Amino acid sequence: MILNVVQMKQIIVFFLLIIALISCKKDIPEPPTESDSNTSGYISYNEYAITFFNNNFSGGGVLSVSLDGNVQNVTYAYSYNPGCGATGCANFTMPPGTYSYYYQSNSGANLSGSVITGATQCITILID
Repeated sequence: MILNVVQMKQIIVFFLLIIALISCKKDIPEPPTESDSNTSGYISYNEYAITFFNNNFSGGGVLSVSLDGNVQNVTYAYSYNPGCGATGCANFTMPPGTYSYYYQSNSGANLSGSVITGATQCITILID
């Protein structure tokens, strides 16, 4: 079987592509260590975002949420889950662990609960 010039060029290009693909390797970055500082504005691998949001303000304009002694206010009502870090929500960044939270609902009831971090980077909790 005799190959013409065009076929030879196609075979050579094919083998060059195969060699180029084989020689490519993707570098996977190492996760940050405890000593790495977080200057990017994003949470690190050892921090977890917890966001409390509200879907109505029938009882007032602000809901205060206390999580492990830290207090943040919910000042905006979303008709959907806004995700972590949303404006007008009570946003916390915590290391892995179990945390208690407290808030007074729109109806005036004092409510509490707990949240466990470590399974997912973003936890959202609807409060009313």
